[in-house]
Amino acid sequence: MFGIWESGASRAVYPPSGTPEQWSGNKLDPHRVQLIACLDEPDDGEFITDCKFTSDSLKLYRGVYNVTVYEARTGRKLGNERVTGSAKASCPSMVYLKKGVDKLHTEPEFADYQQVLRKYVE
Repeated sequence: MFGIWESGASRAVYPPSGTPEQWSGNKLDPHRVQLIACLDEPDDGEFITDCKFTSDSLKLYRGVYNVTVYEARTGRKLGNERVTGSAKASCPSMVYLKKGVDKLHTEPEFADYQQVLRKYVE
């Protein structure tokens, strides 16, 4: 899985060790991928805390994400789901933001992705 930082840059999202192969992506053969799940930009959930940095502070909200699931081979839309970011008040030590972005959002834990996407994967 890949996520997008608040800056717009992509990053890999790794599952915990011991995660079943259909969730882990280990030994992934791109020709055998059956599903693609895409998250929209987050909506603001509940306010969690103010994250204080050297020269500024940003409000941290619990992210609420729309997830669209597609069949990889055809691009056919299979469904929409919603997943919520972590409720933990965990501020990053540093952050890069796109111009105009003035808040942060928590991201879902791997288990949250599994919970909402399980019906497509298992």
